Amino acid sequence: MSRVFPAGAVLAVLALAAGCSGGRKIVPVSGLVTLNGEPCKNVIVTFQPVGEPGEENPGRGSSAVTGDDGRYTLVYDGEKPGALTGKHRVRITPQFGVKKTGQEGPEGSKTTGGWNYLIPPEWNDLSKVDFDVPSGGTDKADFQITVPEPKKK
Repeated sequence: MSRVFPAGAVLAVLALAAGCSGGRKIVPVSGLVTLNGEPCKNVIVTFQPVGEPGEENPGRGSSAVTGDDGRYTLVYDGEKPGALTGKHRVRITPQFGVKKTGQEGPEGSKTTGGWNYLIPPEWNDLSKVDFDVPSGGTDKADFQITVPEPKKK
């Protein structure tokens, strides 16, 4: 016995399957993070989708940790490789906490008062950095962070 479903019911099911990502799809995204021209290792890179006006929930974010070479590959929602297509707010934050007096940082870390890189707030908490993930994905989601060298006393 076959059943015929009304077109409206089929569209409703498809809309639910699409979830809150507004028709966006998950595509591969990777890139390179540098700090003053050098690979920035062990930093967390997050992409959070930015919605269109009236879009309450544009979808879940993606994140990754850079390797020793400063390269990263995003993972969507902690499960699937990639990120949703469309506009994202990018945040780059240190993986390790700030060094306290008398503590040693991880071996090989670049310390400037912390266990890891001092990423300026405009790249993390105060980020206004956006990146458009294209429909075919990209391996060129590169970010060059520049900070002034500390003054020598």
